[in-house]
Amino acid sequence: IVYHLPSHKLLQVAKNTQISLPPKTSQKPLQGPTVFTDSSGKTGMAIVTWQDGSEWQVLKGHEDGSAQLVELRVAVMAFEKFSQEHFNLITDSTVARLGYSVLKEVSNPASFHLLKVQWYAIQSRVHPYYILHVQSHTDLPGFVAEGNARADKLANPAWVAPQPDTLVQAKVLHGFFHQNAHTLQKQFHLTPLMLMTLSTLVTTVMPLVRCCRQG
Repeated sequence: IVYHLPSHKLLQVAKNTQISLPPKTSQKPLQGPTVFTDSSGKTGMAIVTWQDGSEWQVLKGHEDGSAQLVELRVAVMAFEKFSQEHFNLITDSTVARLGYSVLKEVSNPASFHLLKVQWYAIQSRVHPYYILHVQSHTDLPGFVAEGNARADKLANPAWVAPQPDTLVQAKVLHGFFHQNAHTLQKQFHLTPLMLMTLSTLVTTVMPLVRCCRQG
């Protein structure tokens, strides 16, 4: 069967014009919440955590089944929670990057359901999002490592992660989102001397920030 468009000028233009929607994924960090996720196949815990002002917020979920199922659950939780705004997703899971094409390869009903929910959540978004993949239990300095450690600890209560140095956290946060000195001082309760010291923390932190930005 062959279909032919009517000879209207607008329809003929549409026929010969390639139309593409703007990408949902950003290639660089966005102004908006920075969200950390982690999950545990042993406990079934799915954790989403983010900083709201000076307070850390936590969204908890649970999924019975394999570790991949719990990872899918936490990805769905993050995309549904921040469906109406830009956000940065820091995760040690690769499932957040999965596209619609994988649905046809999934035979497990529970996995298929969660993948479908995640795909629809992404496709219905208006605002873009940024994903930074980090290695599980990474001992890196800065805000990224702190948030990742918090999520890990909540999902795996028996595992206690080291907390990075406050000055290094402030430096990485400045490198990521360019907060001014007043904002950093208020958020991290920095003294004037600490602010002066902060300006010298360049050689060990900025390469990490550039690496994280390249994602």
